[in-house]
Formats: sequence, C-alpha cells, structure tokens
Amino acid sequence: MEQSQKKAPEPYAKQPSQIIYYGVPGCGKSHAVDEEINKAINEYNEGKTDGDKISYEDQVKRIVFHPDYGNADFIGQIMPKIRERGGVDYVFKPGPFSQILRKAYLNSSKPYFLVIEEINRGNAAAIFGEMFQLLDRIKDNKKDKNGYGPGWSSYSILNDDVNDYIRDIKAYEKSDHSGCVKPNHPKDMLDGNGNPVDSPDANGKKEIDFSTATSYCSLELILRGFDSPQIFRESTAIRLPPNLSIYATMNTSDQNVFTLDNAFQRRWEMKQIPNDWKNTGDSAAQYCRTIKKVKKTESGEESVDTNVQWGDFRKAINEVIMDSAQANGLSSMEDKRLGGWFYTESDNFAEKVLKYLWDDAFKFDRKTQFGEIKTLEDLVKEFNKVGFKVFKADAISKLQRDSLTTPDTPAQNDTSVTNG
Repeated sequence: MEQSQKKAPEPYAKQPSQIIYYGVPGCGKSHAVDEEINKAINEYNEGKTDGDKISYEDQVKRIVFHPDYGNADFIGQIMPKIRERGGVDYVFKPGPFSQILRKAYLNSSKPYFLVIEEINRGNAAAIFGEMFQLLDRIKDNKKDKNGYGPGWSSYSILNDDVNDYIRDIKAYEKSDHSGCVKPNHPKDMLDGNGNPVDSPDANGKKEIDFSTATSYCSLELILRGFDSPQIFRESTAIRLPPNLSIYATMNTSDQNVFTLDNAFQRRWEMKQIPNDWKNTGDSAAQYCRTIKKVKKTESGEESVDTNVQWGDFRKAINEVIMDSAQANGLSSMEDKRLGGWFYTESDNFAEKVLKYLWDDAFKFDRKTQFGEIKTLEDLVKEFNKVGFKVFKADAISKLQRDSLTTPDTPAQNDTSVTNG
C-alpha cells in the first residue's frame, strides 16, 4: 500500500545538551533541569498555533537509576507474549531510551529530552552498555564521511532490536511521525530480493496485510544535516540525533552508590548547582518556613512551632558542618551541606534533618555536636523536649532563646531574617 508523499518540517535547529547537574541534597538540581527543558519548549512554541505546540509530557522521558536498574530496563528486552489463539511470541519490549530515541528520529523538527535522576545510584556504564559509545557527539560544524553533522553521535551502534522498534508498524500507527516522509512495505511482506510478495485481489489491486506485519522494510526520514530524506533500513546503525538532549542529576554526597568513571564523565558537560536560595524556586517562602517539633499530648502528638526559620538554621548548620570537617581533617564534607529543599513543610524535622546530621554529616563528630547523647532515638526525644539546645554549637543553640526551651512555650528566633 503506497503512502502519499508529504512535506515534512525542517529539522530542529538547536544543538543538543548533554549535562550532569550535581550538588548537595536539595540544592535544586531537578529544578534546574526543568527550567532548561521548559525554556526550550517555550521557545519552540513561540508563534505557533495551539495545534502545533508541544508539551512537557510529550517531549520528556524521565527515569531514575537505582542499584537494581539494568541495561534491559533502560534499552529494552525480549519478552514472551501469549497469542490470543494460543502459543507464545517473543517480542521486544522497549525501554525509555528506545522510546525517546524513536520519537526523536521520527519527529526531527521537535526537541526531545531524556532525564536521568540519580545517575550515580545505578551502575551507569552497565546500564548504558554499548549505548555508552553514542554519548560522544560531533561538534564544531564538522561532518563525518557518512554526512552526519553537529549534534549526531560521533560513532554508531548496530542494534537489531532498537532498529526494528524504530520501524515498528504498530508503534508508527500509535504515535506522531511528522519527520517521516514515507514508510515502505513491511519487511515481513518482502521476498528475498526485497520485492513485495502480496498478491492481487479479485479486482487486480494489491493489498498488504498489515495485521500480520511487524515492521516496515524502511522509513524515509527527514534528518538534520542531510539535503534529502534518508532511508532508515534494517541495516542502519543507531546514533543519537541532534534533537535529543540528555540531562542527568546526582547527589555527590550519597553513600553506597556507584562512581562515575572519568571515561563516562568526559562525555558530559558537568554543572554544579550552587547551594543558593535562588536555585530552589520559591526561595523567600522556603527560607521563612518555621521549623516544628513534636509535643506529646494525651490524645497523641501535635506540632509546635520553634519559631526558628529553616533559612536561618540551614545557614548556621552548613557553617558548622564545614567547621567540623576542618577540625577533623575531612576533605570531602562540602557536599554534606543541606540544600534549600532538603526540608519541606510536610517533613518531620527531627526524623529527617537530625537523622541526616546524626547518620551522615556528623557521623564522626557526634560527641562534639551533641554532647553525651548516645543514640538517634535520644536525640529526637531531646529535640522535641528542648528544641535547638540539643546542639552544642553556639551558632545553632542561639537561634532559640535560653529561657524558652520547652514544647509548651514557643521559642523565639533572635536572628535577622533575610529572604533568598
């Protein structure tokens, strides 16, 4: 069944990004990623009608790496599928990488984004597998011998499963394909010479039975850098296209995570998110959030304001963390500081922030910071009883007046408040 020719839009012109954002917990890494993506989407939508505009949901695939996440989850894998009339087929189930790659190939005029949260919580090299090689991109307005220019992967990978998925008939019918000029006959309907094997019907017309076909023989795609449609065949190697950007985030302070080796990191642009309020969205409101403690009552528990603001505490405790590191000869404590969004309104301060300080930031300095308190359980109980007097550092304890230390009498914040 011949498909009519259609004019495809010009390929997306901007260069792709490939960035890992890193910084302390809660400093605004995901916020920075979303800002970049929303900026690109808004620029694309400018001047377009509602029908031609794109949305975050359609252009972004967001995933999280973790220790049990593997290459099959990321790229895809062959899975059994039971037929309606009995029997089993083995079909390729695409992972998020293959899904967003396919969209980018078939819609070359639009930007697409793969976001990997916590990239160092999984074994990134193993998860990417051979696709690791695709992270090298062509730069400086150069073209390789095959005609691929800036933004394309410098190298290619032969992967039959991903290639076949890009040409998948059912996936093609379900999704947008504005950059595909023409799909050619299904590969299942060709003879050994590449000719269609469908037979004429009673009226002499040839019809192809798409219900049993799996993939097109080839696709004619409008790809950036080429003067004419390119034929994407069964033998075409995979590359990252210029309209696909990849963003990742990582907490450098996380324990028990995988290390990103230099060979992996050099293929990315690395950007540190400073531990500043301006990176956390609604900075003024977040700064002024009042920390609460828990009061035991006959009917259960209730929250009591300490009148100490999160912004003041965060500023003071980060200074104490750095002083502790210097005093104990620890050189890697900078990333143990607290980001602006480490604590939010719905959090239990003692159970979240104090636990982090006890288990992580002050793991080797507990006696200096908390005196004779011997367990986290005792620390939480004491905080809910006397508030910030559990800290031995003057910079912390002075946030609360000496005379107001019980949960029945709110403490006062005697420090100046500055927004953002």
